[in-house]
Amino acid sequence: MTSSSLPEGFDYYGVYCYRSSDNPQVYFYIPGEPTSEKDPRGKPTLSLWVTSGSALLQLGTHWGLDADVAGELQKYLTQHFPELDPDRLRLSPAPVSVAEVTLNLGDGAGNYKVLRTSSSSGMPPYSAIFSMQLSAEERAQVMAAINGRARFLTAEYRGSLPVTVSTTTSIAGDISIDIAQLSQNDTLSEADCLAQIETALTEGRLTLSRMGTGDVPDDLRAQADAAAKGKMANFLLQVVHKTDPTLDASHLAVSVSRSKALPVAIYRTTDISSWFADGSGAEHIHILPDVSE
Repeated sequence: MTSSSLPEGFDYYGVYCYRSSDNPQVYFYIPGEPTSEKDPRGKPTLSLWVTSGSALLQLGTHWGLDADVAGELQKYLTQHFPELDPDRLRLSPAPVSVAEVTLNLGDGAGNYKVLRTSSSSGMPPYSAIFSMQLSAEERAQVMAAINGRARFLTAEYRGSLPVTVSTTTSIAGDISIDIAQLSQNDTLSEADCLAQIETALTEGRLTLSRMGTGDVPDDLRAQADAAAKGKMANFLLQVVHKTDPTLDASHLAVSVSRSKALPVAIYRTTDISSWFADGSGAEHIHILPDVSE
């Protein structure tokens, strides 16, 4: 996956927040850790159904902004950015595309393997549902997590955020000497002008400079360079043929910008043991009696 840097912003207790480039009253946010789907009592919906020979794990995850955190974030923004109008300030989820959600089994020492992969609902809070049979070893690892032991079971959201990067190439200088040389060519073409531009750049009569925003890839810079040289070549043709009397060979300057949206990889993980830090995990483990035929 091609990557770039996130838009300039700040982290608020795990939530990444940045200002919209189109509307200064809008702030986009990327949620922090995923959370559990909750039942009407506010408890995780996770359930582990166990018999002596099998186990069934069911759970749901969300990845969004808690209402209480959203309220605190709005207060923070209005306190630290006094130019914001509190009545017009709006928090909006960043346009993240979630590729997949994974449950990962750990060995307690930081090593993980993917247990199951699911798609999400495709929009905030990006709900995902899991239901699977477990082996005896997997059951032991899941029970460890439900009983509050870290690094045995995690949920991870994997997605990307499109971020626009741009680059500008500028070429400027005095090319009176080059114009005089080109004027001697009776069959002057754009290719001739491009070759002369390269000579002028090498010999210092023209200078090429670049400016960019974000992590600009080489191919985008190359496109801007080529377009700027093409624009300069067109100016040379006009000066030599005197089709535009306003152009001055001693002060020629061109600038060309190119931009594209690149995906920034987004990963957010939660250790499911944290859902049961209050010691309530046992309530979610259901031991079923074996049924003999």
